[in-house]
Amino acid sequence: GENTFKKDKRINIRLSSHDLVGIQRKAARKGIPYQALISGLIHQYVEGAIDNGYPVLHMPQGLEGWRAWMEARGLPSTLPDATDIRLEEVVVVPELTEIFRQQMAPMRQQLEEQNRFNASMGLSLRGTMDVVAMAARCRFQEKGREWEQLFVFVTGHTSNESEFGRQIFWFIEPNYGFRAAAGELDATLPLLVTIANSVQPTPEWAGMRDDHLRKMNQIAARGAAERSAIMADANRDINRMITEGWEGRQASQERGHRQFINAIRGVDNYAVPGSSTPVQLPNTHRHVYTNQQGEYLLFDDPNFDPNRDPVLRDSRWTEMKPVK
Repeated sequence: GENTFKKDKRINIRLSSHDLVGIQRKAARKGIPYQALISGLIHQYVEGAIDNGYPVLHMPQGLEGWRAWMEARGLPSTLPDATDIRLEEVVVVPELTEIFRQQMAPMRQQLEEQNRFNASMGLSLRGTMDVVAMAARCRFQEKGREWEQLFVFVTGHTSNESEFGRQIFWFIEPNYGFRAAAGELDATLPLLVTIANSVQPTPEWAGMRDDHLRKMNQIAARGAAERSAIMADANRDINRMITEGWEGRQASQERGHRQFINAIRGVDNYAVPGSSTPVQLPNTHRHVYTNQQGEYLLFDDPNFDPNRDPVLRDSRWTEMKPVK
């Protein structure tokens, strides 16, 4: 922490006369030397800034950027009592990325329609959105023991690009961490995933999160309005679409989390005939059947019929379908 504010390096930079005069005027209004203002602006760019009380942080780019972010911010804040933290790898999880991109498909389609409309009106404003699922594994020391932990998280962003620049709102959701003693993580991961699957957000937490998202969108809309009336109108449309998309995403969040967990565990939820409660079974076979005794039969042969099998035909077997 002490080295963060210690000014022990000197640099030479070239500025236009216009920019230098503007900085000197702003520094004079703040009652500080203009050199201190320049230094503060650079520090804000590196560490992030504050807008109406909300943190403004730069989104990491690429796996190396996310690795640096995990080492500098993610791990220290998540593991405040840990020492000798060693980040082993940060990788993209293609299967989970595809699941969340499918969930986002309706919002992306709406956004592309808005982009085409903006282009037809001669506006340079263009919106983008995307999500990527990643996993990071680390080892560390805590309370005299060595641990290893796997982080699985989804990062997404929405952005508005125009001749004024690029405005990005990015988030990390959901975010899971699985910890075990060093050398035992792989063996205990199925149990840890099952425990994580039982956790549900409280209504209070969901309300706080929704309120935060609304305020962030309001900040984005206000910043655009200050630039231009046309840009404000276009940004309001996009922010409305983003908000509506988020509301739809909240409704499907529980289903998305189930898919996320099931993808790790290698299971699917199957509908049980005559019951509203699904059952989890391995998704390694193409055909799944059940009988009146609650027994399950899994196989791949498309020509096999358990109701005609001499050993199994004493029971009535009904095919089960995955719950989407």
